[in-house]
This record gives sequence, C-alpha cells and structure tokens, in this order.
Amino acid sequence: MRKFFMILENLTTVILILYTGEAYGQLVPFEDFRCGSGSLSTSISYTSSYFCDQIQLNQCCMYHDLCYAGCTLPQMECDNQFCECLSTIISNPFCMSIVYPSHCNFVRLLGNLFICPMMG
Repeated sequence: MRKFFMILENLTTVILILYTGEAYGQLVPFEDFRCGSGSLSTSISYTSSYFCDQIQLNQCCMYHDLCYAGCTLPQMECDNQFCECLSTIISNPFCMSIVYPSHCNFVRLLGNLFICPMMG
C-alpha cells in the first residue's frame, strides 16, 4: 500500500511539473511530511498542498501532533492553536481559502480519534 502512495505522489509531482513547468511554494520531501494520520491522509494532504508553503504547513502539523501527544490540553485547544497557525501562513488564494481551512476542519472533526484517550 505504501508503494502505491509513493507512486501516486511521484506521478502527481511529475504531472504538475509538466503542466505548470515548476513547483509552487516551498516543498517538503514526502518522507519528512508530518501532516495526516496515516498513509492515505498524509498523501492527500501532501498532494493537495503541492502549491502551498509546505514547510510552514508541516511546522503547524508537527506542533499540533506534539499538542495531542502531550496529553495536557483538550482537543479544542490543540485544534484552535493549529488553525491559528495555519491562518498565519501567507500563501496563494487557493491554499488560504481551501487547503488550510480543510486541514483545520479535518482535525476538528476527527481529531478525537488521535488525541490522548483520556482527553478526548
């Protein structure tokens, strides 16, 4: 399954580069990308954020993961910090109006599956 997502990621990158002639934003190598909770969501996040500043997005995701793993703050507080972090990334209109809000909505909707069990 992982091989499939690596092929999908590489194919998407090649198609986008052929179509646009260049990559947009600051890209993070897929193996270092920390947004998403598993292979599928990570691949979707990586692909959808191709035209965005992945370095800053990745930092927001890493801080969010640390907040969840710390088991000291409730989910809502971690999610609010994450969404605030995303809102500070200056990017193109597509990223600012679609990609970042979808990441924010995703953690608010499904984050309870990943935060410390005692915090929910």
